[in-house]
Amino acid sequence: EYGYGYEAMVKFLEERRGFCQQFAATMAMMARVVGIPSRIVVGFLKPERLDSDSDSVFTTDNYHSWPELYFEGVGWVRFEPTPGVGASLPTYAPRPGSDSEKDPRSTEPTESAPDTFGPTLEPEFSGAPTTTDAAPADAGSGGSPPSRRWLVVLAAGVLLALPGLVRQGVRSRRRNHPGDPVAAAEAAWLELRDSMVDLRLPWTGSMTPRARERDVSKFLRGDRESLSALNRLTLSVEQARYANSLSPDSHPGDDVKVVVTSLARSSDKGHRLGALMLPASLLSDLRAELTRRRESWATRRVRSAV
Repeated sequence: EYGYGYEAMVKFLEERRGFCQQFAATMAMMARVVGIPSRIVVGFLKPERLDSDSDSVFTTDNYHSWPELYFEGVGWVRFEPTPGVGASLPTYAPRPGSDSEKDPRSTEPTESAPDTFGPTLEPEFSGAPTTTDAAPADAGSGGSPPSRRWLVVLAAGVLLALPGLVRQGVRSRRRNHPGDPVAAAEAAWLELRDSMVDLRLPWTGSMTPRARERDVSKFLRGDRESLSALNRLTLSVEQARYANSLSPDSHPGDDVKVVVTSLARSSDKGHRLGALMLPASLLSDLRAELTRRRESWATRRVRSAV
């Protein structure tokens, strides 16, 4: 039994197996960690049709949940992270051959269930697609309409690209941190940490900025430009933490860009591709957020019991 709540999500991340609830909740939580509004929809998959065209049978096998993310100017967009569940045409998209087409820019939320279904019990958590039996096509249709196939391809592409796009947004925001220079230095330091994690380089334990500089410099392979940038970044962080100020000529966002570029250049292609497509720092941030919320929840329970 996987259960519900933060404990279930932690177990899901550790064992990499779960039900649709864990897939949906984890994706929604990942989106919120990086500032994307999200919600979880609970509904039904397509039911089994009886002999009569107007009657259907819903069972517990039809229960399903999926996440929706909110994008400015677009509205709530439905995603299907659970393997084995076929993609379907959302209600906000025009169906092929339909006389009336809804405005694709509509921000009205949709709670309609997917049109297709597949096994959701304990699917493997992997990027490999899960094959399900396709519903028989109408006579003479020649299979699914091209627009629907392209919609499925587009949805799969968005899901594959989402982690990298989210990470790129976080990276850009940190490097171009507006306002407080002290906060900009800390943001650049966080970007260095996450970039190391993404490239599968060690960032463990608690170190002073100076000790961390010595540790990171080992991976720069004597590159003078990046070593100088790392030193300037370290000085900026020290000034921010211990003097609560920054010298006017400090540019931590530019410095961290130079350092990270050098780290990526010295890493192997597999790690660079992993950092681009499936950045590990997003999962680390999610684990940290889940741990924080779980501890907060446990503290509230203890206090309420006293």
